[in-house]
Amino acid sequence: MNISVYDKYRWLFMVLKDFYERNKCGDNTDILPVLVRMLETDLEFLRLNKLLVGLAELCCSLSYRSAILDQRIRRYRVYVEEAKRISRAMVSHDIKFVFFKSVTVFPKDIADLDVLVFGDKDLKNAEKILAEIGYRKRRKALEQHLWSLSKNGVIVDIELHTIVAAAGYEYYPKNIIFRNVAELDGIKTTSPLDSLMLTVAHNVVKDLYITLADILDFALTIDKYNVDFNTLIRHARNLGLTIPLLLYIFLLSEFDEKVHKRLGVDNYSFWQKLFTAINCKNVPLRPGINTLIPSYLMMTLNKLRYKPLSRVFSEVLSLPHSKGLDNLIYYILGAKPLVKKLSE
Repeated sequence: MNISVYDKYRWLFMVLKDFYERNKCGDNTDILPVLVRMLETDLEFLRLNKLLVGLAELCCSLSYRSAILDQRIRRYRVYVEEAKRISRAMVSHDIKFVFFKSVTVFPKDIADLDVLVFGDKDLKNAEKILAEIGYRKRRKALEQHLWSLSKNGVIVDIELHTIVAAAGYEYYPKNIIFRNVAELDGIKTTSPLDSLMLTVAHNVVKDLYITLADILDFALTIDKYNVDFNTLIRHARNLGLTIPLLLYIFLLSEFDEKVHKRLGVDNYSFWQKLFTAINCKNVPLRPGINTLIPSYLMMTLNKLRYKPLSRVFSEVLSLPHSKGLDNLIYYILGAKPLVKKLSE
């Protein structure tokens, strides 16, 4: 059975959203042959969209297992347990920190654990704790420090960040994040509102690609915490992230007819649609240049409200460096983004 790329996105979105809305209760065995077929023929599509852990839980509920799915879910569980262990250790030592992008409502394939620390003292104490519980420092980069540990045959990577940035360009203010910290499954993490906006900002303006797992997490987080769209839009406006958020809303409305009707997307203005136009047949989904440039322009203008011009100018100049430069080159060339292989 041949399914178009767009139909794959829509079908997987609805199947997985339904499964997690019903608290992982999978009883529709009719979908299993299609899922197995996708695992055989569309593994790269599933990997690039970070869906393998979610599919593993769905397939397991339908009494189907495979070596690939078992490997991914085992890796995911090791990462979650390590996040809990690290969170407990840092809380017990009064470190001001928060996990971000790592602990989500939809179980995305995890590349690493991201931890934001508030200040230099917190960074120093966090590194001391990681060393004490068996981690070793692998690399120090711009505003981030990579630590690793081998646990049950899985390499656990954790990145300590002092700011949320693309290269040196801060795309989400740290003080906003620490204003409302939450807890999910024993892990200190960002509030639902900030979790949503961090996903939007990170995908659109830093990684420059959007996975179906992120769209699912966006939708399930809104439903789980009953987040009001108007509140979300106001929060985005205060951060200069209105355009990236609108792109996510349009994508969500493409895959979910209820959201499309609820938001009245057809009535949105010409300019809103122009800035958020995207090709839903691409793998992975890429924000267009029509979205990227206005997004950075709005964020930069918003920064001038609370940062001196020289500081903002310095951040802008830092963009074409390090991983930010790599992402930009892959984006310009239309190449697939760097996503960790199944064996890692």
